[in-house]
Amino acid sequence: MNKSYAEAVPSLQLAWKRDPSNPRLGTLLATAYLRTGDPSNAIAALRRVLIRGKDDPGPRLLLVEALDASGDREKALEEAMQLQALFPGVEQAHMAAAQQLVRAGKYEQAGVAFEQVLKLNPGQKEAELGLADCLQKSGNYQASLDHYLAAGPAPSARLGQARSLIAMQQLEEARRVLESTLPEDPSNLTLRLELSRLYARLGQSGLAAEQVKIIEEIRAK
Repeated sequence: MNKSYAEAVPSLQLAWKRDPSNPRLGTLLATAYLRTGDPSNAIAALRRVLIRGKDDPGPRLLLVEALDASGDREKALEEAMQLQALFPGVEQAHMAAAQQLVRAGKYEQAGVAFEQVLKLNPGQKEAELGLADCLQKSGNYQASLDHYLAAGPAPSARLGQARSLIAMQQLEEARRVLESTLPEDPSNLTLRLELSRLYARLGQSGLAAEQVKIIEEIRAK
């Protein structure tokens, strides 16, 4: 729980009670509710804000987040899609839609939303990585590899590169990617597990077993 937000809740409640037509106060209170683990009250506050004004994407973005935090993924997706339709020129609207579509397992649609983000903000790393993941899950391995490369040198992008290369049977190149990434994040269990599996596929059982042993040691700490 964020202590500063918790301390702000009573004063924001009072301020909004005195000025209930002020959408900024309602949004601030909703933010405080959400950051203190109270998505239900955040949703209620945001619904009231949106009755009075629908021209600002900010409260709608927060509503998607609050619905997701409440566990209502269906409503979160519905609101995200409405947000995207209402604000086609807002990068965050497309990103919110993409993220909810991924959670719903709708990877092709999510990929289209990530593409919209990249049209508005070319090279945006999170969108590049998201699009790469969607393309990989859809079986478009070469395109996913291209976007993983564009996403930069982060271990998550490098892991995605390796998985796409493995899917395309480029095992030695995948090995090079994983081995060169591991020193940057030696405690990354997913990287080590992927490398262990790759060594096994390459017939290098000793190296595979070594990675399994290291994984067990890290987990035991």
